[in-house]
Amino acid sequence: MGRFPGGYAAAAGTATSSANWRSSIAEDWRRLQFAPDEVRGDRRTVALAVKQDGEALEFASDELRADRRVVLPAVQHCGRALRHALGEVLADRSVALEAVRQDWSAIEFV
Repeated sequence: MGRFPGGYAAAAGTATSSANWRSSIAEDWRRLQFAPDEVRGDRRTVALAVKQDGEALEFASDELRADRRVVLPAVQHCGRALRHALGEVLADRSVALEAVRQDWSAIEFV
């Protein structure tokens, strides 16, 4: 049994487990940092987290941190989330412009 933030348990690796994590993260994005890798790599779950706070990008899988479809909403919410992006998305002008538009200090990550 795996423990979820908030104290409830579910069998690790089950669909119920992923759904429980998604529900928990929908309530508080910071729970993503405690989630198993499979949850950190789930686009739907990470999207819920970055909608709450772009800084949640830090806890996403490397694959999602390099994905424009995840990074753009994160920097639209919090420009400084650009520091957590990886790969070619960092060279994407529209992502960089959006990050700086949201928070001018994000220029240091371009």
